[in-house]
Amino acid sequence: MAERAPATLRPYGDRMEIIVSVGLTVVVGLVLLLAGYSVIRISIALVGALIGFFLGAGLVAGATDGGILASVGAWVAGTVGALVVGWIAFAFYQVAVLVALGAMGFALGAGLARAMGATDWLPTAVGVGLAIVLVIIGIVGKLPSLLLILATAFSGAESLLAAVMLALGVVKLDDFQNSGGSVAVEHGVWWSLGVVALGIVGAVFQLRVRRRAEVAAASHSRAAGSSAAGA
Repeated sequence: MAERAPATLRPYGDRMEIIVSVGLTVVVGLVLLLAGYSVIRISIALVGALIGFFLGAGLVAGATDGGILASVGAWVAGTVGALVVGWIAFAFYQVAVLVALGAMGFALGAGLARAMGATDWLPTAVGVGLAIVLVIIGIVGKLPSLLLILATAFSGAESLLAAVMLALGVVKLDDFQNSGGSVAVEHGVWWSLGVVALGIVGAVFQLRVRRRAEVAAASHSRAAGSSAAGA
């Protein structure tokens, strides 16, 4: 009987890990998809916190040969990792954005190349090439708003679809946690197209929100100018 208890507890632990992983990823994904540019600094901090959480918990899980969230130590390490990496991303915002652009470029490039059947060195080459292009655009353009909107929207789309895949059992928990943010685009053409479609929806939504904000600001500025002239 004593040997059967872990077998009973382990599925429960797996379910809890899946619920927590899906929940955290959905929250971060929605923020990135719909408001990534509007709260870009917070968005980068949230991404950093999510990475730090899984990194800290994963280190403890690897050392104890247990589940990533199967012990108090893993939860503590995950929380500490989230706070530390999240704070670093928030404090060094511009560097963190460039790192995020590079990581997103590599994940999307390599993932799409694999989804299209590329093998050997080609996915890595495509990923590195796209990462370099995005980082250069970010530096030369001084982090242009359109690039940041696209980056946050597509990162959010990838995160949301990855959470859906984990919840539906399309991917395993270990593959999800070790995916580096590209589990959906690496899982086939249809999931890749889903990321693209959802990313476009998010980008259009963010662009419309930004446009409305600019129009409102311009109207307020004109009204203030008219009032000053009348006085």
